[in-house]
Amino acid sequence: VTYSYDGVTSTAKVTVKDKQTAVNVHDSTIYIGDDWKAEDNFDSALDKDGNTVDFSKLTVDDSKKDTSKAGTFGVTYSYDGVT
Repeated sequence: VTYSYDGVTSTAKVTVKDKQTAVNVHDSTIYIGDDWKAEDNFDSALDKDGNTVDFSKLTVDDSKKDTSKAGTFGVTYSYDGVT
């Protein structure tokens, strides 16, 4: 970007970077009645600059969790628009 005023010119560089935001989780198998928490399937998360994000910063939807019966339930982990 070039700025000019009254014969004086200055140039500024604008760098556009890819976002490195990521949320990494894994599937697991448990047995009826086992204790389970969303952190058990969390591997890692990165912010847009590639820095590690703590689990507490994620939004987790485990509303379909039911460990009282056999079956499969989905859990959604989200951070900064990445799910």
